Amino acid sequence: MPFYPMINEEIQTSHYGVDYFGQEVLIGDEIMVLDDEFFLKDELLSETVKVLELAGATTTIAQ
Repeated sequence: MPFYPMINEEIQTSHYGVDYFGQEVLIGDEIMVLDDEFFLKDELLSETVKVLELAGATTTIAQ
């Protein structure tokens, strides 16, 4: 099986982490941050976004 370090390196650098609900987050994804937790915004219901905003969460881009 051939080894492609460039592709492997790109995958590793684009990975930001796993959010509170277990969703993979990539660099550049929109996330909501509340205290020490983060949430992938695209996977949240609009009601959940509103509740997180009410609780003080901020929206940012995963970097």
